[in-house]
Amino acid sequence: GLAPVRSLGGLPLSPAADLDELMPLADDGSLAALVIPGGNHYTEGGHERLAGTVADLLARDVPVAAICGATYLLARNGFLDERRHTSNAADFLKPSGYRGGDRYIDVLTVTDRGITTASGVHAVPFTAEVMRVTGLVPTSMADAWEALFLSGDEKHYAALMEASSAWQNA
Repeated sequence: GLAPVRSLGGLPLSPAADLDELMPLADDGSLAALVIPGGNHYTEGGHERLAGTVADLLARDVPVAAICGATYLLARNGFLDERRHTSNAADFLKPSGYRGGDRYIDVLTVTDRGITTASGVHAVPFTAEVMRVTGLVPTSMADAWEALFLSGDEKHYAALMEASSAWQNA
C-alpha cells in the first residue's frame, strides 16, 4: 500500500506507488530500480506480494536492491540461492532456509545479475552502487559522492562538484 512506513533506522518512507503500479512503470522504462529498505520485519515471513514483484521486475531486467533485513526477504524467497550476495552477516541469512550460503561474500556491497545487496551499516556504498547500477548519474559522480560521504575529505567534494557540473553541462 501507500501508507508511510519507517525503516529500522527510523527513516520515514512514503511510497510513491503501490507494488501493483510498478509493472506498467517497468514496461514503459520509467522505473529505474526497486530499492527495498531494511527492517527487522522481513524475518517474520509474509511479504508475498513484494517477493512476487521482485520476481516480475527481475524478469523485466529492472534492478532490485536490498539492504539490511531486506536481504533476508530475498534469501527466503530464493533470489540469493544462485547469486553472489552480502548482508548483515552470513549467519543472519541462515535461518531463512536459503541455499546460497556458499555465494555469500563478506564485502560492503555486491551486485550480481540484477540484485544489489548490502549490510545495513553500509548505506553509503549501497546507495552509490544503486546510482551506478541504475545509471541515473554518471559513474564518476557516484564514485565522488561515495568517496566524499565515506571520508569527509574536501578533495572529494571538489571531485563531486566537478563531476556534477560536467554531467549537468553535457
